[in-house]
Amino acid sequence: LFQLQHHIQKSLPAVNSLPSSGTEEIRPLSIWSPQAGKQIPPQQTGCISPKFPVTRPTVGPMGRPIALNPFPVKVKCPINSRTAMPTKFTVIGNDGTNKSLCRPWGVACDKDGNILIADRSNHRILIYKEDGTFLREFGSRGSELGQFNLPAGITVDARRRIVVVDKDNHRVQMFTMNGKFLLSFGERGSQCGQFKYPWDVATNNDCQIAVTDTLNHRIQLFSPEGVFLRKFGYETNPRMLWVLDSPRGIAFNPRGDIVTTDFNNHRLVVIDYDFTYADIFECNTGGGETPFLRPQGVVVDDAGNIIVADCRNNRVVVLDPSGQLKWTFDCFHHGKETMDRPSGIAITRTGQIVVVDFGHDRALLF
Repeated sequence: LFQLQHHIQKSLPAVNSLPSSGTEEIRPLSIWSPQAGKQIPPQQTGCISPKFPVTRPTVGPMGRPIALNPFPVKVKCPINSRTAMPTKFTVIGNDGTNKSLCRPWGVACDKDGNILIADRSNHRILIYKEDGTFLREFGSRGSELGQFNLPAGITVDARRRIVVVDKDNHRVQMFTMNGKFLLSFGERGSQCGQFKYPWDVATNNDCQIAVTDTLNHRIQLFSPEGVFLRKFGYETNPRMLWVLDSPRGIAFNPRGDIVTTDFNNHRLVVIDYDFTYADIFECNTGGGETPFLRPQGVVVDDAGNIIVADCRNNRVVVLDPSGQLKWTFDCFHHGKETMDRPSGIAITRTGQIVVVDFGHDRALLF
């Protein structure tokens, strides 16, 4: 059953849809039935067995939900085409107040348009509206439950839980959207379920949690409750060509595979969901483009485009699903108008790109 579910997850076509008479939703023309092996009308969706969960996001343009969709999904809207040649950006978190960022790293966006930033050296999480207006914060420095020691990666799962990598406490913590502590898992070590400076986190539509275990040079996958499932790295097979060296950013693509930035090997590694195979993307594109240099954050949109914070090249790189270069961009001039070591990266519900500009203690919304 597990293998069959995995096959279905990788092969589901998009839901066909058309706009409804309103502006807040789109209504399905048909939905894929794994049992029938074809698209079926929405009134017959009851024949979709709960044994075959639909994990592909059933959403329409700009993230609007499809009516009659009974499944919890995590939405990543395709990036806006205008982002290829940005002409302006909005600065977030650098206003000189006590809400200013200090050496931030991770960023995430929720379905309501909010932007969440791991304010690393202030040991807290800051939440902004999608226009950059400050909303609220939570967290303080320490090792007690709900406290942080240099939080790095952050995401919001399909259950609307905030998942934070508490890097120097060697654990992952989960919170409600209001910052109420829910659970914690992990401790320092190299055994399964332990971490040595974990860095980033991603969740899939089943709320499974993937973590880059940086100094153990591996990826670990956990259940929604933090139970260890499996790992990928040199321990799995030391002779693998794709041994990871300090993996940093992590994301799931629409097929359910894991994309990670292999920091010290200056490349991307795409690992299949079963952790049995991997592809390597090195951005050796020709045409004068340079390879990756210490890539950090990564996010994948619903079309499969891979967006990378190419840290030491001070730019953002956009690849198509096969790893071919689509475009790159930075800011525009010098000084404060140029990114300095971009780290975390995310996509808003409207397809805008949010980049954490680590060296300038801010985030940029393109």
